[in-house]
Amino acid sequence: MRVDQIALRKILPPQFDQRSSTDENADQELLESIKQFGVLEPVLVRPQGKDFEIIAGHRRYRMASRAGLPTLPCIIQKADDKATEILKIHENMHRLDLSHVDQGNTFQYLKNTFSMSESDIAILVNKSVPYISQHLSLINSDPAILKAVGEESITFSAARELYQVNDPHERKRLLRIVQENGATVPVIKSWVHEANRIPQGSDSAPVYEIPGTQPPYSGDPTFPCESCDQVYRIGDMNIVRLCPSCAFSFKKAISLIKEES
Repeated sequence: MRVDQIALRKILPPQFDQRSSTDENADQELLESIKQFGVLEPVLVRPQGKDFEIIAGHRRYRMASRAGLPTLPCIIQKADDKATEILKIHENMHRLDLSHVDQGNTFQYLKNTFSMSESDIAILVNKSVPYISQHLSLINSDPAILKAVGEESITFSAARELYQVNDPHERKRLLRIVQENGATVPVIKSWVHEANRIPQGSDSAPVYEIPGTQPPYSGDPTFPCESCDQVYRIGDMNIVRLCPSCAFSFKKAISLIKEES
């Protein structure tokens, strides 16, 4: 396969960049590598008039620009818009792991630009139709939830539950609680179920209950205490952040105390 050295000034960024998020540490590592060894893997481009548009390798192009390289090793590929996006997807999803937000944006772009159905997209990226549907729902959900997933302050699984809360004010409140304190998906499911039982605009506060604990509290979600098993509102509890190893030791110590008492 022929590799050409093309001047950076003749290379154009992609019309649609699937990757909106960046990893500064990874970028810095790539930059240092390029400064020392140059660009080892050619960038895939397609002709655009007298210039060339990047199909795959936008990160390498950006870091080469920062390193001050005059040219870039490229493989020239003739491809129309749809073929170009397919090549990008295979580069990004199967090699670099797009974030959930970037995946959702990519699926939305394919749907809007090329009229692809969710089934078409699922076949293209080798995912299930529900997987595609959930990511499209994320992109079109509450902007605060989308931002939280992008910032990794909540997981995609948590977001998938939270955007099902009908009342926007209650959705925002539950989002804040999950961000500040964390919660398992089954617990969030129970909160969403209770929140949607109350009509929007009602003066009645939802009753959140952790299965197996009594009595439930109105308003704030509740958790059982790890030590005494009594149920408290989130706002009344002290949150302790522990690494997995310390958390295991902490729970083991509590179990021993309970056995002795």
